[in-house]
Amino acid sequence: MDDELNGLPISTVIDFSVFPIHKKITELDVKNDEILNQLLSFLNNRIDIMVLRKIFSIFSNSLSLFELNFLSLILKEIDSTGYLNIEKIEINGLNPHLKHSIEIYNQLNIINKDNTLPRTVKNLRSYATQHLIKSNHTNLFSDGKNTFLKFKTENTDSTGIVKLGISLTSADSVEDSIYKSLLKNFSKGLSSQLSQATTLLSARKDTTRNFSTNPSNIPKLSAIVKLNRTNENHINAVTIGISNFSCPDSKKNINKIILLIIGDKNDNHFFESCNNLAEDGFFSRFSINFSPVNNGFPFPLFSLNEGLDIYLNKLNDCDKSVENLFFSGIKNSFLTCIGVDLSKEIIQFIQARGFTVLEIGKTNKRDRIRIFNSDSLVSDIYLKDIDLLLYKNIVCDITETGNRIEIIPQLSLNDTIDAKIRSFQDFIGCRKDNSFYYANNVSVPYKGIRQIVPSNLHSVYPTILNKNFFIGLSSVCIECLNNTFSGCVNSIILSVFKLVLKGYPIHQVASAISLFIKNNDESSYKEKLLVELGILFTQISFSIPNLCIETFDLVNETIPCIVNAYALGYTNNFLVKESFLPGQKLFLLKIKKDEYNIPDPKYFIKLCSSITIQILSKNITSSIVIEETLISTLMDLCITANCGVSIAPVDNGSLFGNAGNALVSVNDVKELDNIESVYIGVLDNSGLIKITNNNISINEMNNRIYFNNQKNKLYLESYTRLGENPVVSFHKHINKAQLLVIGSDKYSIDIFKFISQKYGLFFNSKYVNYQTQINEEYVKSIRYDISKANIVVICGENISSDKCSEDYLYTLISRPSILDALNELILKNEGLILSTAEGTKTLFKLGLLPYGTTENETQTLYSDKGTVEKGILYRIRISNIYGPWMQDLNIGDVFYFPAPIDDTSLMVDSSKIEFWQKHSFANYIDFYGDFSQDSLSNPNGSNNAIAGVISSKGNIVGFFAPIEKTYYLLEEYNSIMDKLFSSAIKYFKI
Repeated sequence: MDDELNGLPISTVIDFSVFPIHKKITELDVKNDEILNQLLSFLNNRIDIMVLRKIFSIFSNSLSLFELNFLSLILKEIDSTGYLNIEKIEINGLNPHLKHSIEIYNQLNIINKDNTLPRTVKNLRSYATQHLIKSNHTNLFSDGKNTFLKFKTENTDSTGIVKLGISLTSADSVEDSIYKSLLKNFSKGLSSQLSQATTLLSARKDTTRNFSTNPSNIPKLSAIVKLNRTNENHINAVTIGISNFSCPDSKKNINKIILLIIGDKNDNHFFESCNNLAEDGFFSRFSINFSPVNNGFPFPLFSLNEGLDIYLNKLNDCDKSVENLFFSGIKNSFLTCIGVDLSKEIIQFIQARGFTVLEIGKTNKRDRIRIFNSDSLVSDIYLKDIDLLLYKNIVCDITETGNRIEIIPQLSLNDTIDAKIRSFQDFIGCRKDNSFYYANNVSVPYKGIRQIVPSNLHSVYPTILNKNFFIGLSSVCIECLNNTFSGCVNSIILSVFKLVLKGYPIHQVASAISLFIKNNDESSYKEKLLVELGILFTQISFSIPNLCIETFDLVNETIPCIVNAYALGYTNNFLVKESFLPGQKLFLLKIKKDEYNIPDPKYFIKLCSSITIQILSKNITSSIVIEETLISTLMDLCITANCGVSIAPVDNGSLFGNAGNALVSVNDVKELDNIESVYIGVLDNSGLIKITNNNISINEMNNRIYFNNQKNKLYLESYTRLGENPVVSFHKHINKAQLLVIGSDKYSIDIFKFISQKYGLFFNSKYVNYQTQINEEYVKSIRYDISKANIVVICGENISSDKCSEDYLYTLISRPSILDALNELILKNEGLILSTAEGTKTLFKLGLLPYGTTENETQTLYSDKGTVEKGILYRIRISNIYGPWMQDLNIGDVFYFPAPIDDTSLMVDSSKIEFWQKHSFANYIDFYGDFSQDSLSNPNGSNNAIAGVISSKGNIVGFFAPIEKTYYLLEEYNSIMDKLFSSAIKYFKI
């Protein structure tokens, strides 16, 4: 074999198949795949990448994807004896990732100097576990086959265990790996205290409370009504509240809230009691949720019916604990809501099945819990800190003692245990927007239809969010015997069918079922289950095409079969397209990479956490994601949190010529300050992304979002207009601005058309007069044109033949949809508006100009309808130059304009003089340059000689005179129009 291969100097060459070697490679700097492949081909390494991922899975905090792939190829294929043939490799180069890879390989490969341990995969895994323990200060152990992470929860002595062994990429941290393990390779019984892992990417930002992204401050209870374990000692406080779901009759559901307490702590009796109530139809309107835990003690979760829910949410700065209410003291109790009166017969019916009834109160029309004793209301209070210690054979009674509930034991009054129920001001209450961030506990009432299964000891309920988002099928863990396992799965399938039968489109039900099957010696049992599931899958494959079945072996032999069903994804293409709302700002979130194109793991975790918070706060409503790991992370978030965000991958795997980015649409730009983002533009009604920044695109300055209905994927279709040159824009949303003129004067429209051609603007116009039929289609066309425009000009008639142009314009523009379009142009699209003559009066009456309303118009604006047309030019002087329209103007500039037949004057109240001095930018002047009230200089005698009004931000300018009429006169008379539009061009930087 030659000493060099493809120009790479090799110090020693020994046949790999003979014995282990010490190999040294000098003067090598691997920066691209071509040189790396040459080296790897020379080393003739063929170990499977998945084998290495299992070996080095715990090194997710230090290994990049580059390093992982390199290590997968430099490791020699394991021979029949289990030895690794390459003993040590040394490479002198500049690539830090390559050096790190070799260093880790040599560190793991040479376990000890004496070489007493074989260099096998098993020993490498054992050494890697020790390495992680030292470097991450965590507690890991291995059973010889699997690696587990064990750690303590904050401020408690409880521990949690999670299994490691998932596919990792460069963007994964140890915490993120644990989080994904919960979703992909998870055993409920081994992970009762994974507070840090389960909340890493599930921080919730509510409109009433802000939670810090610091891991120590992240809420430990991150999902609403997802309490599937009884020993959640890390929960500091629980808030009980009521929210409205999007149910039209929810206000009519004045349901009572009761606390059911079983007297017998026997587990089987508890199951039997709950099952008896369920089968007797008592819980026909809501779900009963059961979850297995470490000690085998079940806990029935609660949910409300008819569109109401009680949600649990962690509060900050709470010293009290309510764990005794829901977890330790009364493990066999739950809070629920019923729609019937608590008559004696109902109470006897419940007590006969082993429950004690404690009636807390009922919900009122304001959606609060009202605590009462018999028929006397105490006050509107809110349950915050409850510490109930209920024991066997006690009699529960409610007495009014200063907002206190006293629970009196039956045997002795000295054993009185009370619970403080405070009334406090920071009541979160119901949400006003009738929407949920989470909806796991909301069940669809199937009236008159019962699920025909051997056991009802499970929870199967669809999470129904907005129609623009996804509909999911969700189920908490199910603990059941072998003979009821297939019945539970059948119940899940039946719930999917019910969604279809209720009219939900099939493409909106994207479901997946993960089966965690107990690993035992009864292989026939496992095969039998797989056969049954295969039959079920065949039965529903025609209706639910996205259903898939996965099987995993549980590590803990004591855990029975667990079914975990969930749904994820976006609905159909149309709904994804609709979620990108016109006018919403589009941002590109970039993943930082070094010179070797390796993502920065720390920044990736920060990016994922920030995106998660933005999604949960509903600031990010839609996203197109490219990075594979980012897609997986956000999809996992949607599974666990059930947040209604539309996520779609780009088919070609790249966005603006650079893979590893995400395109998101946001509502509030300020909330993105903690993420490195690049503003792209907005989406108009036609699906056109108006690009602002050529740094993120090569040639495509305009991109259309294209939705393929067959492949159910999203594309970016690029095109470039001839003659367009990419130009960098600072914060606007256009490449070539479009001018829209709405007016009742064709002469003025022609003038603005000439101006648009002069300054290279796209031109569009709408002519309005008494013959125009303002119907619904015409209004839609106007709104569509405004959504595409960047500059809107509104001008009116100014000739004696028509004095009603103001009425035409006002009738059109006062339509709510057109007003919304103009506000959208100003507030979201950062566009500009210019009005003259009657157009200014229209904007003033509609409130788009300062102090303008229909009421103020009658006492502020005056028009001289009786004057004859004057054949002179008046002079105005610029007095304010703030705003985008005024960039090329200077204070003191003088311009001429014609005197119209109907010149509107602004009659200002003396108390408002200071206000109008700030919002007026042009004034009438005489030949000496002074403000004038003379009719020869001030046509209709406007107070303070005001000739033009400007909005607070300067993006709306209104002239009371038709200033465009002088444009074809001598140059000194048309310069004001040129100054205005040259300023607008600079504003957009075209």
